Amino acid sequence: MGLRHTAVVTENHELYTCGANNKRQLGLINPETMEPYTSASAFTKVSELVMQGNVENVACGQHHTVVTRSEKDLCDVYVFGDNKHGQLGFSPKTPNMQLPQSISTSRFNMPVQIHAGWSHTNILSNGAIFSWGRNDYGQLGRSSSNVQNETSVKEDVLRIEHIPTIVQLSVGSEHNIAVTGDKTILCWGWNEHGNCGNGSTKDLLRPEFLPIPPNFIGILVGAGAGHSFAVIKSVT
Repeated sequence: MGLRHTAVVTENHELYTCGANNKRQLGLINPETMEPYTSASAFTKVSELVMQGNVENVACGQHHTVVTRSEKDLCDVYVFGDNKHGQLGFSPKTPNMQLPQSISTSRFNMPVQIHAGWSHTNILSNGAIFSWGRNDYGQLGRSSSNVQNETSVKEDVLRIEHIPTIVQLSVGSEHNIAVTGDKTILCWGWNEHGNCGNGSTKDLLRPEFLPIPPNFIGILVGAGAGHSFAVIKSVT
């Protein structure tokens, strides 16, 4: 669910959306007028003509939508809606996209997890995270240092480098939390309310390890808009 729109994938791998469409976040147009709907009060199928193949998953940001489509062992990513902050993977000079558009330069090995924050997007594939979109709080995790001196928008789809293999990821409005393959926990991004759990309220521009008690391992993490939780387990 986004701020004012919802998207679902059926067991037949079809995509349906409903809600507000002021930012083109539904991916729907009126077939009679060929103009975007202003809204949809009931779930409406997104045309297969613009997105061939089996839809596997969907994630909604504030005003944008991200979809994965499978083809054998590979996955394509389709995006539509608001692109003010490059969250669709295209230059913000294109303010929105009314129909699903493939990020043609990026294909990922299955299985794939997709996650959308308020105005940024993450893909988890083969233990690696790829991020793009808004970055003014460090939510992309791709800054070269922990000093905020880089552009606040990065529409290029790139991997977060120099972090361990990731097995689970959760995304809040502007922050992220992840479990690594060796059961440690990483956090990065917006931290105004201590939502990254490191005892500070300074934003984290790079992934940092969450301090957890000795002899405990991370099992599961989750993120709300401005809070996080982690399930940890004793190994003693």
